[in-house]
Parts: sequence; structure tokens; C-alpha cells
Amino acid sequence: MAAARPSGTVRDGELVVTDSPRAPNEYETLASAISDASDGDVVVLRFDGPRLTTPFVLANRQLTIRGDEAYSPVLLFRPDDVDPIGSPRNMISLNGGVLNLVKLHLALEL
Repeated sequence: MAAARPSGTVRDGELVVTDSPRAPNEYETLASAISDASDGDVVVLRFDGPRLTTPFVLANRQLTIRGDEAYSPVLLFRPDDVDPIGSPRNMISLNGGVLNLVKLHLALEL
């Protein structure tokens, strides 16, 4: 059994994506964290390895998505082959926004 990892300190303006959300600022999916994020917020990824993530649009906001210090997250995007228009083969769309990605990996599975 692996040793428990430190949960880290959560600061104002941080939303945490984790396997076991327990607090109001913790989320099970990146999409739900981004939906609740305000301009300038930081989404902290507190999980290891690949996690299936839906493509998202960031419009008119500045957002940082970063892996927590003790973790190595991978955001895995897998478009829906049945509907290439409804689920385009892109991972992230920026529309007047700024996105900073720190200490994480991106994977696109086609």
C-alpha cells in the first residue's frame, strides 16, 4: 500500500481536482473546476497518471492549471469519433483568454 501524500495547502483562488473531493473548492473533474473558476484562479491537479478529460473552451479569462508538487498528472483527451463536429479533435480552445499550464502533461488519443 502506497504512503498517503500530503494534500498541500489550498489558497484563495485555488480549485483542486482530486480523486476524493471533500471540500467546497475540490472537484472530481477538470471541467467542473474550470466551470467554477474565476479570472485569475489556479486549478491544482492532485492526481497521478492519465485522467480522461473533455475538451474545453477558455473564454475571456486568465487561468492557470498546474500539477500539485507531489503528483504527475496527465490530461488525456479522447475525441468522440461518432460526432467529429460536436467533439472536435482539439484539446483546448482559447477565445480571448490566457492559459498557463505548469507541471502537467497533455495527451491526445486519436
